[in-house]
Amino acid sequence: MTQSEAFSPIGRGSSLTTEVMRRFIQMLESGRLAPGDKLPPERELAETLGISRPSLRDALRAMSLLGVIVSTQGRGTYVADSLDQLPLEPYRLQLLLNRGKLREFLELRRIIEPEVAALAAERCTDSGRRDISERLAAYERAVASADIEAETQAGREFHESLARASGNHALIQLMEGLRGLMSQTGRLVVSHSPGSSRNYHQELHDAITTGKAAKARKIMKEHLVEVEKELRSSWRELEGEDGIETEV
Repeated sequence: MTQSEAFSPIGRGSSLTTEVMRRFIQMLESGRLAPGDKLPPERELAETLGISRPSLRDALRAMSLLGVIVSTQGRGTYVADSLDQLPLEPYRLQLLLNRGKLREFLELRRIIEPEVAALAAERCTDSGRRDISERLAAYERAVASADIEAETQAGREFHESLARASGNHALIQLMEGLRGLMSQTGRLVVSHSPGSSRNYHQELHDAITTGKAAKARKIMKEHLVEVEKELRSSWRELEGEDGIETEV
């Protein structure tokens, strides 16, 4: 399938810029578009989507500002080579617009995750221990790669593996439901201080896989305190003020 074949006409009544961006997201998620892929020529793409070239240009301009695509004179337009190169501004904007939600999210983590860690230590099976060890190894590789997006994702997946090890399906679903905010805050923390969770993740792994529930609970509390400190520090650097008002 060619890239142009992967697109289909956009229905009338849609917000064209939003809909074009939504199509790109779907194609990236499905693998029909990959980092570094060249987009079809503007005329061909506009015809395929069934929209005018000015409308297409508006959508492409928005995606260019977000860093999702890159245009090079004489070479065409490409999907960005790496999500690691995307600017932080869209994520900062999301956090600014959801500041109240963010405070509640951090509070929820302080309440829930120490007990997740303790339950994981008490209930962890052999397969659960393997899962946690594999997620830790993936996190270590991501830190070594110096790729912000990879480290953010691997860190979130490590925390999700602890929920799975707890054996509590409600907690597993809850952690999965927090993925969006985990990724948003994680990206800022990692961009400010890459690898800052490394020791905590190793200590959590060791405590949980050896069945030390009280120790796992304590380490997770300390970890979350440090995460919030890094997040506030990152926010001050980006915004010139302490934009997150939380007590730790």
